[in-house]
Amino acid sequence: NNDSTLTSAILDRVLHHAETIIIEGKSYRMKDRIDP
Repeated sequence: NNDSTLTSAILDRVLHHAETIIIEGKSYRMKDRIDP
């Protein structure tokens, strides 16, 4: 399938230039959560 080949190529390009960022600490999304 041509679509899967194209998708693979795009992902390969994007991930090749990507940098991994490690974020530590409390989750911003969880800040308003009510703990039981």
